[in-house]
Amino acid sequence: MQFLLDEPVYAGNVIGAPAFQFDIIYPDLAMLNGKNALYLDTDKRMRDATHMGRPPRALRKWFREIKELDPIIVYNHQGTILRKYWVFECRGYRSTPLLPLEPIKEE
Repeated sequence: MQFLLDEPVYAGNVIGAPAFQFDIIYPDLAMLNGKNALYLDTDKRMRDATHMGRPPRALRKWFREIKELDPIIVYNHQGTILRKYWVFECRGYRSTPLLPLEPIKEE
């Protein structure tokens, strides 16, 4: 995605996970505080086209609000699911995550 867009693309380092070259390119994420984002993750099981139903816990402590959008489904010409991506609209990024005892707002 970084090669296809004019805007920066971030990776797992935004939610405290290893992000390979993104850890080097964007070591300080404080400039993202309060920003909104789309978070995409792949569904490796690809059983159906349904929603996840709940944002990943790792994601919930980094954003003030999270709303699950319809998944992106990639089909082959025979209608078989080839790839499925979970999509989340995230608002109010925190470069420092919530502590486990703080409430998490979910939609």
